Amino acid sequence: MPLLLFGPSFAGFQLEAQSTPSAKYVLQWSDNFAGGVLDVTKWNYRTDIKAKSAQLPANVSVDTGGHMNVALRQQHFAGQEFTGGGIVSKASFRYGYFQVKAKTTTNPGWHSAFWM
Repeated sequence: MPLLLFGPSFAGFQLEAQSTPSAKYVLQWSDNFAGGVLDVTKWNYRTDIKAKSAQLPANVSVDTGGHMNVALRQQHFAGQEFTGGGIVSKASFRYGYFQVKAKTTTNPGWHSAFWM
């Protein structure tokens, strides 16, 4: 499940709503989560504790099929009742065309999201 970032290839171009990037965009960054482990040269693990949960690196995994998985667990840690996980890109982005393929839980009571 790739994460791709396309940026404008020349100054002054403005993003228009469309299903795929125009030819004026060039690939700037991507990750296909290949290899069975998280590429820590591209990602930092979330390790914060807030909103009734603790984010743990142990809850993030990458399988050999190219899927990054986040475990959501009811477990006590650092005074919280739940643990989750997350990753944040080491690269910083301002604007462009972002594309992600993701599946989130439909379970009530847990906040799952893709943030930009």
